[in-house]
Formats: sequence, C-alpha cells, structure tokens
Amino acid sequence: MFFLTRVKGVYTFDDADSKRKMVIDVPKKQALINFEDYDLNFSGGVISLLTENGDICANVDTILLYELLSTIFNPYLTEYDVKWEKIELIDKAISLKELYPNLNFNGRISIDSEMFNGKFIQFCLDERVPFSSCYYGKFLNLERIKQQMPQDLQKVCLKYPDIFGDDESFAFEKKDLIKLARLLKNNSEKQINKGQLYRITNLLDEMPELWKEIKPQDDFFKVSNRIYKIYCLKENAKSLKQIAKNELQILEIEDMTTENYCVVVPRSLEDLIVEGQQQNNCVGYYYCDDIAANFSLIYFIRRKNDKSKSVYTCRYSTSMNETVEFRGFNNSNITEEEVLSFLKKIDYRLRSILKG
Repeated sequence: MFFLTRVKGVYTFDDADSKRKMVIDVPKKQALINFEDYDLNFSGGVISLLTENGDICANVDTILLYELLSTIFNPYLTEYDVKWEKIELIDKAISLKELYPNLNFNGRISIDSEMFNGKFIQFCLDERVPFSSCYYGKFLNLERIKQQMPQDLQKVCLKYPDIFGDDESFAFEKKDLIKLARLLKNNSEKQINKGQLYRITNLLDEMPELWKEIKPQDDFFKVSNRIYKIYCLKENAKSLKQIAKNELQILEIEDMTTENYCVVVPRSLEDLIVEGQQQNNCVGYYYCDDIAANFSLIYFIRRKNDKSKSVYTCRYSTSMNETVEFRGFNNSNITEEEVLSFLKKIDYRLRSILKG
C-alpha cells in the first residue's frame, strides 16, 4: 500500500511495508532513481490517500494518480526526457483538476501540452466530455469551422465536423467546401444519410473534377446520384463489355424464387450503378475490376412484387465458390431466415453453372 503526499508539485511516496520513502520534485526533475527496479502492484487499484503524515492531497483524481504512478514505475519507459515530460503533463493535469473539479478524465489518459488552453478547458466543461487528445481533435475541427466558414453556414457545417473542420482528411479548397455546405443547407429539411455524404466526399477527393457537379440549388440526392454515376462510368469505362459478358453467364439463376423473393442479375455497369445508388453501397465501382476479371459476380435479391426496388446486394466469389457478401441498405446485415436459406440454394446452383 502506498501513501501519497503532494505539496506544491513535490510528491512523496511512502511504502507502508518497507518504510522506504521516495520523493519526486517535478519542477526540478529530481530523484527518478532506481524506480524501474521497484515492483509496484496495482491489483484492485490499491492506492491509499490517507490524511496522515502531513499534507495529503486527498482530492487528487484517482485516474490521474494511477497514470502518474504507472508512468513512474513503468520499466519499459526508459527514456529519461520522455518520462519526465509525461510526468510533468500529468502533474499539470492534476493541478488543473484541482482548479476545475468538474473536469473529467477518462480511463486512458492522452494529454498534449497544447491542450492546456482556456478555450478547450471550457469546451470540455460545457460539452461534458473528457479532457483528452481525442476530444481536442474534435475541438480543433469546430474552431476551424468557426474561423473559416461563413457565419450562415456554420450551423450545418458543425453537423459534419470531419468534413468541414478536418484539415487532414481531405484537401478540399475553401470555395468547394462552401459550395457543399450551401447544398446541405438548402436540403436541410431532408433526411441526409451521413454514410452517403461521406461516400460522396471520398469520390470528390479521388476525382476533383466532379466538384463541378455540385450545384447548391439542386436536390442533394440527385447530385449524389449524379456524382456516383459519373465516377463509376469514368472509372470503369474500359471494362463495360467484359462486366456485361461475365454477368450474363449466371443469368439462369433468375428463374429461382422463394415465397417472397426472386433473383435479378445485372446486365450492365448501369445496373450496378443504380443498385449502388439505391443501397448506398460501393457495388457500382468497387468490384468492377473483380467482375471484369471473373473473380466476383454480383446478383440482387428482390421482392417478387417489386423487382425494380433494391433489397439485398450479393457478391459471389468464383475462387471460394460461395456468396461471400450479402448486404441490405447501408451495408446492413441479413438476418431473415428465408433469405439466408435462399442464398445456400443460389450458391449450389452457381457452382453447377460455373463448373459447366
């Protein structure tokens, strides 16, 4: 069991069993000697904060205290300067906690020196989030939005800080971000799927010439589908005929049905694009090379009473001889027993067709 005394940045650790006393003066970087050889057991969180033997800092946050002791006695953290830098940061955090008792620290302490600023501290208190580098990154995103985006667009931008505030994920020009923000604002009453938005921004990142398709006055979903289609066609222009040829070899599975479902085989890249648009998935472009090389084949499972509407997208692997992916809207899992049983029958039929 350990007793801790903290007075003006000086920590005294007193081992009650051996009566060995160790003192660390954080500002002066003293006495970090042979601590690596000292066995410190934290089983059950055995750290005692008793108000005896002097001025014990009984209000030290136990999470920070544990982190401090772990750092001091960590036998793998051998670089002296690195170790002291971390000790000083934790000590600074302990002082901060004394000033702001409502400031929270989570179980995995992650602190950088630049985090100790009034704005971020207030952000953590207002939002009731832990004082950690994870939330510091989010805080910086929000600050960038407030500084860079027009005031009338900030509200919509704050909904998507990873797009409008992150200066590392995307290398978008400010004028383009403003155009995208205006599109979102003009469509604010619609239920915009975040997955669809992030997918479109990824396509814009890969093919910047698609920014010309962003027109703020347009319907978001029409813009999204237009970008998706143009990207798919440009990316796979050389494979159009081979994709169609390879898909047609499994056309006969369209005669398979269950009580509620049937099979639809895509005839062209256009069919794959429409499926990707309806399902908000990547089937319109991601697997085109595999389909052209006959490594993968795509088929759709749809309801018998509405064959035009996407329900489940399936990918058959010709090397594994089975359907390896089967997803609903937004890549959701399939749990319906009728469909899962149907997939097994389709696999059996496909193995027979492709073997022939």
